[in-house]
Amino acid sequence: MAGIGKVLKLALFSVLGLIGLFVVVAVVANISTRLPKPKTASTVPVSPTETAIRAAFKETRATNIIVGLDTLSTNPVSIRLRLQYDLPEANTNFVLLDELIEGGMKIIRSVSAAPEFSNAASFLLLPRTMMTDKFGNQGWVEAAKINLSRETVQQIKWDNMYSTRFRELVETEGNLWLHPTWER
Repeated sequence: MAGIGKVLKLALFSVLGLIGLFVVVAVVANISTRLPKPKTASTVPVSPTETAIRAAFKETRATNIIVGLDTLSTNPVSIRLRLQYDLPEANTNFVLLDELIEGGMKIIRSVSAAPEFSNAASFLLLPRTMMTDKFGNQGWVEAAKINLSRETVQQIKWDNMYSTRFRELVETEGNLWLHPTWER
């Protein structure tokens, strides 16, 4: 009989222990629902300019985007929008050149339509990429300079524009400098 009493006491303590654990869990859960939610990235306000830049680069693989606004005149206010960005390495220089021209076309199309840059008189793109020189040294270099005026950009029918035509347009109506790798 003494053995049954010990078993009953052990069972009683086990049940009380489980009830106590349940109460503790319920209290902690109740407290955690009352705590303020941490702020997430989506609650941080984003400027319209930053939103326009993000939209412009959405369809490219560009990283490390640096935006510059150069004052060209003060009366009326006229600026040049300068966008420097890095392009990841591609399989070949030919693929990278196509991506550079195609990406430049998409970026200029997007930023020229953004109201935040309505006073931009010209658009200058400065893409950089990782290249290997003739000695085998790798480093980030300026891959191109693409510069177009707003007047030229406003005349473009974007639905009929493709990368080869865009490159020709920049060469004739704007300024296009390509890294010597692509001049061959």
